[in-house]
Amino acid sequence: MSSRATAPQFIVPPRSQSSPLERLFDFRHTYTDILEYQHARMLAGMCIAIGALSLLSTVVAWFVPDAPGATTTVGIIMILLCAGFYWLVNTGSLRWASVGFVLALIGVIFWASSPYGISESAVGAFALPVVSACMLLGATWGFLLTLVAEAGIGTLTYLSIRAGVGTEDAVSSAVVSGIFLLIMYGATIFLVRSLLRWGQNTQRKASQLEAAALINQAVTTASSVSDLLNMAVERVREVFGFYHVQVFLLDQQRSRENPRLSMARLESSTGHAGAMLLTNGHALMVGSRSIVGQATYYGQPVIVNDVQTSSIFHPNELLPDTRAEVALPLMIGENVIGALDVQSTMQNSFFPEDISALQVIANQLAGFIERTRLVAELQRRATERQSLLEDAQTNLRQIEALNRQLTREGWTEYLRSHRAPGTMGYTLQGKRVQADTSWTAPMRQAFSGERSVVIRQDQQAHIAAVPLRIRGEVVGVLEIEREGSQPWTDTELEMVETMVDRLGLAVENARLYEQATLAAEREHVVNRIAQDVQEAESIDEILQSALTELSAVLGASRGIVQISPKDVEITDVETTSVDAASSQLPTAETGGLPEA
Repeated sequence: MSSRATAPQFIVPPRSQSSPLERLFDFRHTYTDILEYQHARMLAGMCIAIGALSLLSTVVAWFVPDAPGATTTVGIIMILLCAGFYWLVNTGSLRWASVGFVLALIGVIFWASSPYGISESAVGAFALPVVSACMLLGATWGFLLTLVAEAGIGTLTYLSIRAGVGTEDAVSSAVVSGIFLLIMYGATIFLVRSLLRWGQNTQRKASQLEAAALINQAVTTASSVSDLLNMAVERVREVFGFYHVQVFLLDQQRSRENPRLSMARLESSTGHAGAMLLTNGHALMVGSRSIVGQATYYGQPVIVNDVQTSSIFHPNELLPDTRAEVALPLMIGENVIGALDVQSTMQNSFFPEDISALQVIANQLAGFIERTRLVAELQRRATERQSLLEDAQTNLRQIEALNRQLTREGWTEYLRSHRAPGTMGYTLQGKRVQADTSWTAPMRQAFSGERSVVIRQDQQAHIAAVPLRIRGEVVGVLEIEREGSQPWTDTELEMVETMVDRLGLAVENARLYEQATLAAEREHVVNRIAQDVQEAESIDEILQSALTELSAVLGASRGIVQISPKDVEITDVETTSVDAASSQLPTAETGGLPEA
């Protein structure tokens, strides 16, 4: 299994306004890999250039009478071959087109050079397929084509000797040509590998920047931490081509209480193995002998490019192909909240630029996680405060309702004990104040609570009825009337309302004072009766004294008190009334209480 799971996708952008020459490189087949696309453009360019030169030489040879006949034949063959190879590139058969191009090129060069033997032009021509093979097919094919070219030069040398050319000149030319081709092969391979390494590094950096940009964009649009982490690990694995990517997060509660005892729990992971680890609730102790445990404990990246020589590598049976691993802590200031763990199937897979890019991604994830947690905490606190506010409002309404009920019951009891009709009131007529318990229509309307102030104009008189409220409960109404055409002003009504509020407070205080005074008097009477009863020397005296005192206090004209156990049969007998008002109750000496 390769450490690079999938190559980064590269799609050639469409050209809406391109030149005719550029349209030759708009292939029908879409090359998704940038290196393949560059090879396709290179081979297509070679085919176009050689085909154009072949066409030019053919036209020239056609119009020049002394031109060799082979020139026209070679030109036509090269035009046809270049057209065929361009068609293969255009349809996506890049490998076959590359192999056919270099073989056909060396074959045509040998065929065109064989009548003339070895020459400087032939040696230069053989360098072309060698360089093309190195650039299009790699070092192995380049070396094979170098050997084939060396063989071709050797054959041409043999033909030159048979043609009568000096042996020493032919052999020396062959040796020099062979050395030249080897030098060309080495230089081309070095150049191609340097360019390839530069292109891969450029592509890697572009992919890293793209991954960081996409994750940064996802940070602003992700709906939850889970969605962001799942997207991030998949994106890192695809762009960087690593074997496995996962994210651990620390237990918040344990981390605050004791960081040494906290666990790094797996929150997101790639592939089937990741799904199994998540199902099993995979977790590692912070500070344990594992790469993630060390990274989350020390807050520093832990890079292991060869797990077989590492003492802190923690193997996992679900990931048997891991050969290199790196864990980067997710940091918020000085606090570690998790780790980004990346694994590869190849040793020495993590380069400094990889670590830098991964650290940027880890910082982005940490920032989003922290912001999400802060928002969740603020929402939780807001919900708690809203709940407390609702509870307080409910309690306040209950208290207000209870206060209104107690106020209503208190005034009902007060008026019942002081006024037979249950209403008390006074009317001012001119300068005379007299008791009056009648209700007018505006008073009834204000008492019902429809409006705070009821104003009515009646026969050249202006009436204002203001409800009298105590703790929110309406217990009465004050009505004032002014004759004439002058209505009540807002200032006057505000003054009346203020006065009525103070009136309500005054009458409520007076009621409470009267009830407190009455309660104190009753308590005093009870204490006095109890004291008199306790001073009696016998049960008869106690009963007689209690009956006499209670009857006198309560204004009773008659009272009876009897004592009889429940196991004694009680029969109806004639009783004798006691005149409490005269306080002449029988005593023990005169015959005791009436018998029941």
